[in-house]
Amino acid sequence: MGQVDLIHKEEAYDIIGACMDVHSELGPGFLEAVYHEALLLELENRGIPYETNVKLKVSYIRKESEEVILCRCDLLWKNNLGVKSNGWAYS
Repeated sequence: MGQVDLIHKEEAYDIIGACMDVHSELGPGFLEAVYHEALLLELENRGIPYETNVKLKVSYIRKESEEVILCRCDLLWKNNLGVKSNGWAYS
């Protein structure tokens, strides 16, 4: 498998780092909403701009008239990088 070049490499690493710090601080077992809110605080503390709960239109065959579904993106950075926050339940 070949190497993949990321378009927004530094920004992606910054956001992933924020996610990892949130998980390191909170640990496992919380609901998604807890991680989501903590990540918003972490991004604000780092000065990383974002939009939250953005509706994205998914289209089929690149035609506006062929709209398939509207989906929700937990976090969106400059309309380029989407983040899905998940909570994991452990029993």
